[in-house]
Amino acid sequence: MTLLLIFSMAILALGTFAFRYFGSVMEQYVPDFQRYEELLNNMGMVLLISVAAVVMIYEAGAFAGWARCIGVVTAGGLAYYRVNILGVLFVGTFVTAGLRLLGVP
Repeated sequence: MTLLLIFSMAILALGTFAFRYFGSVMEQYVPDFQRYEELLNNMGMVLLISVAAVVMIYEAGAFAGWARCIGVVTAGGLAYYRVNILGVLFVGTFVTAGLRLLGVP
């Protein structure tokens, strides 16, 4: 399991690096690069959101529970409105913990 986790992190890091590297390299060769630069930024966001969604939904091959899903969605909403990262982390954590204390699985 640890080897799979390390491999997955390495693939994610390489993919993110590739988006950034090819973005700076392609600027020299593509005349209308701003449109593609926006697309590359969106692709990076899709990659990060998809990883967050998988981590949010699954834990050890099973559904992680509604409390975690609601906490992550709350944190994502705050991040969308550009709240400070510490605020995002604390609110997401407190929402998840509060829902678990209330008995939400």
